Amino acid sequence: MEDLKKFGDSFSLLVIAPIESLQNEICNIIKQFKNIPCIYIALNKPYTTIENMLKKQGCKKEDIYFIDCISSKIKAKNATFVESPSALTTISISMTKLLEKIKGDKLLVVDSLSTFLIYNDINTVARFVSSTIQKNKNKLIMFTPKEKDKTLIEKVGPFFDEIIGL
Repeated sequence: MEDLKKFGDSFSLLVIAPIESLQNEICNIIKQFKNIPCIYIALNKPYTTIENMLKKQGCKKEDIYFIDCISSKIKAKNATFVESPSALTTISISMTKLLEKIKGDKLLVVDSLSTFLIYNDINTVARFVSSTIQKNKNKLIMFTPKEKDKTLIEKVGPFFDEIIGL
């Protein structure tokens, strides 16, 4: 993975990676921004699973905040729970609250964009992506597997500053 710090203080990236290496790529990117708090929107695994996977890969950050769209827990110190990836408004509100709460520079990670298509139509997902990019004045990286819906990539790709294919 290339050095993403070259993009500066505020950017939006769509990273397209093979599904088998997606989690490794996410960890590698989080490691690049080790001194920056991270907001991780988890769409396909509970936050505890992701947190453990990141730790096993040597990505031991104390300042990762999760928006967990899979678990049904109610409280956790570093996680906010949203009932489903179909609740885009709730995800957006949770994200905005965390962006406001955390001072200074931030990294926002969305894993994985294609999961939204299971719960939402493509136009709704595109509006969510566009809105998220417009609201975010930090570092935003959304991931999607290479093998998934090419139509989604074509639809949302123009919203991003850069698309990186791995």
